[in-house]
Amino acid sequence: MVLRLTSFLFCLFVLVGCQSTKTVSTDKGSAKKEMSEKKKILFGRTYIDASKEKVLENYEKASTLYQQALSIDPSNAAAHYELGLTYEKLGQINQAFEQFQMAAELEPSNYWYQLSYATFLQSQNKIDESITIFEELAKQNPQKLELKYELAKLLLNNNRVKEGINYLNLIK
Repeated sequence: MVLRLTSFLFCLFVLVGCQSTKTVSTDKGSAKKEMSEKKKILFGRTYIDASKEKVLENYEKASTLYQQALSIDPSNAAAHYELGLTYEKLGQINQAFEQFQMAAELEPSNYWYQLSYATFLQSQNKIDESITIFEELAKQNPQKLELKYELAKLLLNNNRVKEGINYLNLIK
């Protein structure tokens, strides 16, 4: 368990540390500035501490730490996503929704953020929004048959039979 946690934290540190330079909005509106090295390090440490607490299932502490990380870098999609997962574990569904949505908006090309957001919308019976995202994902990833299957299932369950059958036919 310790080796697994250490490996996880090392990988997390590498991912956070290897991110490209980001710009964040200042309080003065659209003016942007580069995040300082000191803030990058503080963000990385806070993010890693939050992830450690999440792995240890200390979700309250993890959510507090992810919020602190986001106060340093509010444009970090990974932190929004992880905070969303943490809120979901705490049963705070509205807050989880907001964080998943933010992650998906910040990185619209990230397959996993989009998939998680679409799945979350589906679980909350926001079917039309979920279908829209699944359609886009299926268009961007035609090799992923599971997206077509999930989309067909959503469409068929919502009386959009012709569209659902069309997606099933694409699976063949």
